[in-house]
Amino acid sequence: HVMLTSIFKARWIQRT
Repeated sequence: HVMLTSIFKARWIQRT
């Protein structure tokens, strides 16, 4: 699922 990766990546980037 790309949607799940999109959210996960967004959280990883927003971690900063």
